Amino acid sequence: MPISVDAELVNMSKDEFAVVSYDVMNEAFRLHRELGPLFEEKIYQKALIERVKSLQEEVRIDVSFQDFSELYYMDLVVRSGAVFELKTVEHLNSHHHGQLQNYLLLTGLQHGKLINFRSCKVEHKFVNAAVSHSERVHFSVSDLDWHATEGFGEVEKSFVKEMLRD
Repeated sequence: MPISVDAELVNMSKDEFAVVSYDVMNEAFRLHRELGPLFEEKIYQKALIERVKSLQEEVRIDVSFQDFSELYYMDLVVRSGAVFELKTVEHLNSHHHGQLQNYLLLTGLQHGKLINFRSCKVEHKFVNAAVSHSERVHFSVSDLDWHATEGFGEVEKSFVKEMLRD
């Protein structure tokens, strides 16, 4: 499955990510004290862009397979390897965690952070990729028990196998 990212990315160790995260969170806390919790996500994003060095915004991830194509956008990538996904929601939830986890898996990066500006205090959560890209793509599939059904036959089976292989 071809995945292209509109940025040069580098994997960071946990310690490297912690240093970047510390700097970004200092600015996020300062920004929240200045603006409060009532603005839309884009306002906080633009303000962080002005305050944080070595930052890329709206980094595009393009995923395609045959006729399928999907675009994703990472809010902020700092120092080419630290992903920050910004939110303005009542509380962070598993959907937000899954979104950032997906970005990490698609890009091969290992560390990211969710930041929510809507709450009274800045809510933030580390998200780490549980497996590396190479671990994720090494698996096997057995079709010994495959039984074609109406509307899902050999053509669909071949498609699924090809997609999983890719």
